[in-house]
Amino acid sequence: MSRARADLGLRNEAAKNITSSACNYPVRDKAGQYSAMSISLGTITVLLVLIRVAFKQFFSTAQSLGPDDKVILGTLALRISCTIINVQGLAAHGLGKDVWTMDPSELTTFVKFLYVMEILYLAELSLIKLSLSLFYLFIFPGAIIRRLLWGTAIFNILFGVAFVVTAVFQCSPISYYWTQYVEHSGGNCVNINVFGWANAAISVAADI
Repeated sequence: MSRARADLGLRNEAAKNITSSACNYPVRDKAGQYSAMSISLGTITVLLVLIRVAFKQFFSTAQSLGPDDKVILGTLALRISCTIINVQGLAAHGLGKDVWTMDPSELTTFVKFLYVMEILYLAELSLIKLSLSLFYLFIFPGAIIRRLLWGTAIFNILFGVAFVVTAVFQCSPISYYWTQYVEHSGGNCVNINVFGWANAAISVAADI
């Protein structure tokens, strides 16, 4: 069934490409806008985190970084990596363009970068939640609330590991994630819609 859907998708894309070229349809390309947005927001994020870390290290009463700061620095490293991939990986290989205008090899490269981005995003999300939990541990001294916060922190770690591992192995074989659209290769993947909704639901529940 997956191979049949892939074949049908390829035929549809080829037909749209031929039709668009024959009718001289304008080529849509919003890669520049996406890159500008990603760089702008990424730069603001880096500056805000560095300001926070500099304040905690040099101007706060403790003049030291707490566990929450160290986790957010690790998250910042992922965010910088994601910004680079957004621009040099996704935008440079088709994001913002109509899929039927893309060469099959370029589509494969794009989906490879998308695969990496999905994994990094899930890791980044869970690390942000972990940092917040550790920050609350620094603020609230009560025994009951601290037990709840430690439980939340452990849950966020398990939540992140579970979804990152699932994302890595969501297709069997793993390469089927990016070959299913352009090659007649066999394989299967988890239901990406169910996976996404499950992640969102658990994420919101953890926030609450």
